[in-house]
Amino acid sequence: MNSENKQGSLLNRWKKSGKNKSSLALVSKAPAGAAIPLSSGQQRLWFLQQLFPTSTFYNASASLELEGPLKIDTLKESIVQVFNENEILKSSYPLVDGLPIIRINKNLEVEVNEVDFTGLSDSESQKKVQDHIAMQAATQFDLSSGPLFQISLVRQNSSKHILFLTVHHITIDLWSIGLLKEQIATYYKQFSRGDIRKTERNDIQYTDYAYWQRNRGLDEIQLKFWKENLSGDLPILDLQTDRKRPVQPSYKGKNLRQEFSKEFSGVLLGIARSLEVTPFILFLSA
Repeated sequence: MNSENKQGSLLNRWKKSGKNKSSLALVSKAPAGAAIPLSSGQQRLWFLQQLFPTSTFYNASASLELEGPLKIDTLKESIVQVFNENEILKSSYPLVDGLPIIRINKNLEVEVNEVDFTGLSDSESQKKVQDHIAMQAATQFDLSSGPLFQISLVRQNSSKHILFLTVHHITIDLWSIGLLKEQIATYYKQFSRGDIRKTERNDIQYTDYAYWQRNRGLDEIQLKFWKENLSGDLPILDLQTDRKRPVQPSYKGKNLRQEFSKEFSGVLLGIARSLEVTPFILFLSA
């Protein structure tokens, strides 16, 4: 199993540039039995999901193509281990006294749906795989009860499988999906050689971070800045496109991939560093 190498990505290099100072050292465990509020980022996603309850726009999906002999039980064990270590993946968001909280279901079973397309022609198998992936990616999750993930292991032939994961964005982001894939691959290799030791990881969970964030108080300077800049009538961000803005968004978009040279990427990284923003924000504002 090969995990995607992110060491040379712009985002990873920006994170190591020294401009992004982590505050994790300040985060401590949330009090036992405390009601855990949503982090500010989760609140935004929760609100948008309530606004468009049937939308699957905030589903995050990722796949791993696995070639060669596969120990399916070992792979499942690896997935379960990663989900057990990252409790936020087993979260739901019920209302308590009218407000959503984070609830972790530690006893939630992590099921892997096995799908077999062997015996089909290459074209038929590929069509079945794409249809299954599209169907899973469009899963409508119930934030109040969970689970907020779907996992499939698609078998195309005896030596080729695809592991496909769909998780609601309120529990994971794109960067974390990369880490999730790496952790699954690491445990698979470890368990395959008979090493059942669990990797020592930070005891701090996302729930601890959310509790810390919502109880640390507001930065009065930042609060004053945003109140002043977001007051009054705000203009609609009407980007120039070849079509008019629809009344009801469809959330159906496409990807356009553009590769930059190492030299040009370095220039972009330098600009982002000088402005103390991520490359994503730099591209968004360009």
